[in-house]
Amino acid sequence: MTIEDRIILLLKGLLNDEARCEENGTHAAEPIRSIWTAIDKCSLGGHGFWERLHGFTGISAQRWRKAFMRRQRATPDMIQAMAHAFPQYAFWIATGITDSTNGHIAPVNVESFPERLHAEDTASTRYFRKALTLMRRLCLEGHKATDDPTEQTGALERARVSDHWQESAWCDAAYRISRSEEYAGIELLWRERETARRRRLASMVGRSRAAARPRAASPTPRRAEAAVRVDPRSSHQEYWDLFYRPPAHCEPTRFALDILNTAPSDLSAKKLATLKQWLQNMQDDDWLTFTQYLEFHGLDCHSITPAARQERYATTGLTDSEIRRFDRTVRSYRPVSGQQENRAPRTRRHA
Repeated sequence: MTIEDRIILLLKGLLNDEARCEENGTHAAEPIRSIWTAIDKCSLGGHGFWERLHGFTGISAQRWRKAFMRRQRATPDMIQAMAHAFPQYAFWIATGITDSTNGHIAPVNVESFPERLHAEDTASTRYFRKALTLMRRLCLEGHKATDDPTEQTGALERARVSDHWQESAWCDAAYRISRSEEYAGIELLWRERETARRRRLASMVGRSRAAARPRAASPTPRRAEAAVRVDPRSSHQEYWDLFYRPPAHCEPTRFALDILNTAPSDLSAKKLATLKQWLQNMQDDDWLTFTQYLEFHGLDCHSITPAARQERYATTGLTDSEIRRFDRTVRSYRPVSGQQENRAPRTRRHA
């Protein structure tokens, strides 16, 4: 999933969100001063969504629609606008993962992984918003009119001089702002966040864990179709579960990719093609997974990849020649005349 995919999912969730004016005691005709107020007290969704988004972000409704319909890619200003409007989603927008214990979550209409908790930490969101407000103030006070892109880029750049770091051009402005009452408020919000964080952790793994049950359905739902239903695939999970907890009947696997649990002698042509594509695109710790696969199924790693070249797989996949050697090795384990060869690898699964 790309950043563009995540921006589209976020926009889709906002577009389908219903107005919450009545719930929050806000009259629909009241002026909305900022996108954060709209998010907290009303909503962005419904009729006129794209025009409201244009008003809050300064990015044309047409561009937002095009990005949503995949007629153009989400541009840096769009990504920044969404990250500023929803700082609790910014980490997810950039990386695709969450850090829920520190307030970095995914929208509720998104299946997050490896964490699954979507509960917003309002104290963290307030802290993020305050930090963004102060950063904007620094940009205003430290800004100097210039068309030189080098000066603009270097405004916040710290330089290594001899044996110490020299502060950026905006250092003086940062200290001026640090003496303001507005800046003093961020430390208070940070302390509130840390207090709330302890309570949040208690709901996940502490003494409050047993009481953290999903909320009961409202006796008078707003809509007839709003009756709460539970997806049977996740009905065993608690609301405050940070991680996925497989049900008792779920068969454990050694690897996340199901194909890696399939013995080479049992790989279909389609599965083998998928596996080779994965080998071509391996990244990060996929190399460790691959070596585990070879060991688990009794294949010789050095017959496929020379030992002297294995460190490079931290960032790249196998070469074409190595994939061809892997393909030949796997095919050599195929049954002959309908019978398994004596050297067929183990097929027993491990948790």
